[in-house]
Amino acid sequence: MEQFLRRCVVNALNFVDEKFYFREYPDVAASGMSAAEHFHRFGLAEGRLPNRFRMWWWRRQQYRLLRVKPERRKLYDPEMPDLTRDGLFYLARTASATKLHKMIREILIDVPPDSLVCKVLRRVRVQDAGEMRRLPGPASFGFIEPPVYGEIGREIHRVVDVPESWIATVRQASVIGGFQVLKNDWLVQYEPAADQRKGFVAGIWPFLHVVGKGRNRVVAWFRYDHVENLEAGILLSGRCSPNYFHWLIEYLPRVQLAMTQLDKVRPPLLVDADMYPQEFESLAVIAGDWPIHKVRKATLLHVDTLHIPSIPTYHPDSIDMPFWKGSAVNVDSLKFLRERAWAAAGVSADAAPPTRRIYVARRQGRNVTNGEEVEAVLRGLDFEVVDTAGMSFIEQVRLFASAAVLVGAVGAAFSNLVFCDPRCKVICFVSPFGKRYSMQASLAQFAGCEYMLIAGQHPRYSPGAEDTNRDVNLLQESFGISKDELEGAVRHMLGRQ
Repeated sequence: MEQFLRRCVVNALNFVDEKFYFREYPDVAASGMSAAEHFHRFGLAEGRLPNRFRMWWWRRQQYRLLRVKPERRKLYDPEMPDLTRDGLFYLARTASATKLHKMIREILIDVPPDSLVCKVLRRVRVQDAGEMRRLPGPASFGFIEPPVYGEIGREIHRVVDVPESWIATVRQASVIGGFQVLKNDWLVQYEPAADQRKGFVAGIWPFLHVVGKGRNRVVAWFRYDHVENLEAGILLSGRCSPNYFHWLIEYLPRVQLAMTQLDKVRPPLLVDADMYPQEFESLAVIAGDWPIHKVRKATLLHVDTLHIPSIPTYHPDSIDMPFWKGSAVNVDSLKFLRERAWAAAGVSADAAPPTRRIYVARRQGRNVTNGEEVEAVLRGLDFEVVDTAGMSFIEQVRLFASAAVLVGAVGAAFSNLVFCDPRCKVICFVSPFGKRYSMQASLAQFAGCEYMLIAGQHPRYSPGAEDTNRDVNLLQESFGISKDELEGAVRHMLGRQ
C-alpha cells in the first residue's frame, strides 16, 4: 500500500523529470525502464534524485531516511556528505531551528564528543550574556569622501557613528574558530562587523551559518583537536586577525581598554596563533610585557572569566552597504596606537619636515597590471620603490613617518597611514569599482594628511558602476593605472608642497 500510494503521488505531481533522471543515471536509461517506474521501485531506496528543481526537498528526505536507518549513511555521502560543514549548512538553509536541533541530535550519533561542536545557537548581545562597563569615547566621526583625480565638483561630507566603548565580562565562556564566543546555547555577539545577518563575514563563514526566518539563530560547526582551559583572559583577536589591516585598525587598539581597565589583574591577551610575525611584533610594541596566550584555530578554549573589550572601528566585509557607512574611525584609539608606535620607533612629532617620496609597491594579491610602467614613471619623479611585505612593524612605522609624498594601491600596507607625518601627501590607487572606498581616506584624515585617489582602469567598468556594484570579486580584481593621470596627480601634489 505504501509503495502504491507513493507511486500515485509521484506520478500525479510529475515528480520525476525523465530527461534529468536519464542524464544523471545512464544505467537507468540503458535498462529500458521508465524514469518514474525506476524511481519508485529502486531510486527512492538508492537515494537517487528525481529532478533538479526539487533537489533541496529531496535532500531533506534523505536526511529523514538517514535518521530512520543510520546504516544507510554511506550510501548518501557523495550527494549529501554526513557530518560535514557543507552538508550541515545546506540543511540549515532548509530546516527550522527546532527541526535542526532534532536532526543534529539524531544524525551525529557516531561523532566522538570531544572533537566537534555542532549545535544551534541563539544570538544574544554581549551585554545580555554578562556584565558590561560603558566607557567614555568619541560618538561620531566626520569626513569627506575621498576626491578622485580628474573628477570635478564632488565633495560630500559624511558623519558616521563610532562604535560605543565598553568592556564586557562573560563567565563560563567558550571560544571557537574565528574567535566566536559561546555561552551555553548562546552565540555572544560582540563584534559589529561579524553580524552575518548584514551580509558576508570573513573569518567565521566556515564555522557559523544563519538559521530561520528571524535570522536570530545560527548553526555552529567546529572541529577541534585540542581543548584548553583558562581561569581568565582578554579577547583581543577577532574574525580577521591574520590580516594586517584588520589587526592594526580593529583589534590591536583594544589593548588600550585592557590597560585602562584590567591593569591590576593583567589576565593574558587571547590572540590568534596564525597571525603574521609583524602582527606579533606590533603586539609586543603596543602591549609591552603584558602576557599573551596564542590560540590555534583547531583549539576549543574554555575561559572561566572572559573579558571582551569593544572594537573601536566598524568596517564590515560585505559591500551591500555604501562604503562610507563603514569608514568611521575611533580617533582616541588611533592616537594611543600612534603614540606608542612612534615612541618605540624613535619618531618625534617635532621632527623636521619629511622629505622622502615613496611608492609602496604591491607584489602579491590584487595588483596594478602595468606595474613596471608605473614604477618607471615614479622613479622619473625621484620616488623610491618599496615593498613592505618583508619589513618589520617598526620598519613600516618609520617608513610611513618619513614620507613627504606617499603613492600606492589600496591594501593592508596603507593601514600604516596612521603613522604618517601630518605634512605628508597621499595618492592612492583604487579599482574604479572602489572609487567610493573611504577607510584609507579616514585614516589619512586622522593623521592630518592630504589624500587623493587615482581610479584605475578595468575592462568591465562603466561609469556609475562604483555606486551599483555588489560583486566583491570585481572590486578585488587587478586594474591598470593611466601613466598620464599618475604623472598629473603627482605633479599636482608636488606643486602644492
